[in-house]
Amino acid sequence: MQVATRSVSRFHRLGGGDIDLAILHRVLVPQLCEENGLPEFELSFQEKTRVITPALIAVAEALKIQICNEIWRLQQFGKLDSTPRDEIVARYPAQVSMRQGERILKLSTATITAAQFDAVLAPFLNTEHLFARSTEYRLENSIFAPVADALDRAQIWNPLKSTLCWP
Repeated sequence: MQVATRSVSRFHRLGGGDIDLAILHRVLVPQLCEENGLPEFELSFQEKTRVITPALIAVAEALKIQICNEIWRLQQFGKLDSTPRDEIVARYPAQVSMRQGERILKLSTATITAAQFDAVLAPFLNTEHLFARSTEYRLENSIFAPVADALDRAQIWNPLKSTLCWP
């Protein structure tokens, strides 16, 4: 049997780092603003990319791992379905401080619930939006986009028509 490459997807980045950034911007930045009494749009793009992201990206990754472990643990004990998603919580165990201009911002209550995690994951699991969309901080697309793109490039499937075209 001979194997040949029919196509390669143009989507070369989609993984845990993308989810970490989504957690950072959708969950942690609002928590940081709330804890420090900042209006929602107080922090500029530059402050978020140069100060906030480097300070909180490891926190986002740790929360992602903790919430996944907690969901898995509840599933193993048969309690996942009976536990409300808002009550499944991961907490970061330390306070994080960062200097933003003349002030020190602190985040001492970094948490994520399973419900928040579900909301963060929703765009990544969208089977209908197969093309990348740009947010303020990153390019975001469904995990199904690379597969759909490769099938389209191989002329096996047209995602706009949702039809298979086997040669």
